[in-house]
Amino acid sequence: MNAQGEILVIDDDRDDLFIYQSIFSDLNIPNTIKYFEYPAEVYKYLEEVPHDPFIIISDINMPLINGFQLREKMLNNHKLRGRTSPFIYITNTGNDLDIFRAHELFATGLHRKRDDYNSQKALILDIVKNAEINITV
Repeated sequence: MNAQGEILVIDDDRDDLFIYQSIFSDLNIPNTIKYFEYPAEVYKYLEEVPHDPFIIISDINMPLINGFQLREKMLNNHKLRGRTSPFIYITNTGNDLDIFRAHELFATGLHRKRDDYNSQKALILDIVKNAEINITV
């Protein structure tokens, strides 16, 4: 895991991406944040860069390739499988099947999107702080 690495955020909802941008701006996270609407773009990006991102945050329900399919493709790619970046789902779903599938794919976590800005901001801060703590352990 690379504490100075980028944070990758994948969500097909532009309103949600705008909220993420606002949250990361408010939190003054020093990492570079990259936003993607399509999982295929992330997959291509990860194949091209030699370094590990700090954190990958992904929605589940997206067109063409969903968040589960992205993670599965990463695990099936020998170059990407060894990446140690936390892979965290933040989604509007979160039923038992999604939780089970996230565990099958070795996701670091699955969280429901929060209903209000401050709660979502607190969630993002907790995720970043947790990842920082895991680096020092």
